[in-house]
Amino acid sequence: SNKKSDALFLIVYSSVPMETEAAIENVLQKFDADFIQRNYYAKELQERLRLMKGSEVGSVAPDFELKDAQGNLVKLSSLRGRYVLIDFWASWCGPCRKEIPNVKKICSEYKDKGLQVLGVSIDKDESKWRKAIEEEQLEYLQLWDPSMTTGKLYNYNGIPFIVLIGPDGKINFISQKHLMLLRTLRPATILYLIILPATRFFICISENICYNVFIQEEYPSG
Repeated sequence: SNKKSDALFLIVYSSVPMETEAAIENVLQKFDADFIQRNYYAKELQERLRLMKGSEVGSVAPDFELKDAQGNLVKLSSLRGRYVLIDFWASWCGPCRKEIPNVKKICSEYKDKGLQVLGVSIDKDESKWRKAIEEEQLEYLQLWDPSMTTGKLYNYNGIPFIVLIGPDGKINFISQKHLMLLRTLRPATILYLIILPATRFFICISENICYNVFIQEEYPSG
């Protein structure tokens, strides 16, 4: 039966783009449940789907524990009760470095209004991470993720990557485009990210590969 064919699943796995939950679910539902539980690639897709669902807007933000610049371990969940803006970046990522002044501005303007800004670097080299912190004069909390644990948890494979988490620990907003402005649009310090209209942004998928991406959508300023 094709619903239990390892060869057919491997062909589908290798040739069909599966970057969305719908695409993965569409593939998995074409095969028997017992086959999915025993096939290596099917189980890998199931795990990818689980991580996608766990890192989408409205989900409780996946917890992680990483070392800060002082060598202390910090858990994301320890920041519960505040808005947390996470900027995933790296010293070698030019677009990330270009974005830092915007993040610093947001930190300065909103740190006393319930916002905790958190930088998470995926640098492999700790010395380069520390040098970048010094060069950029980063005073907000910085964590180091050399094994890129957060990449799997938050389903990102390129940076810069921005996540806004609410006081209840749930993901409010995700953006892989330029972070431009954070405003208070309503009372009670409810914070929203505003993405200004742009035609291009850069995204890095490795230390040596960055893309200049054309954006067709427009993002209202609120």
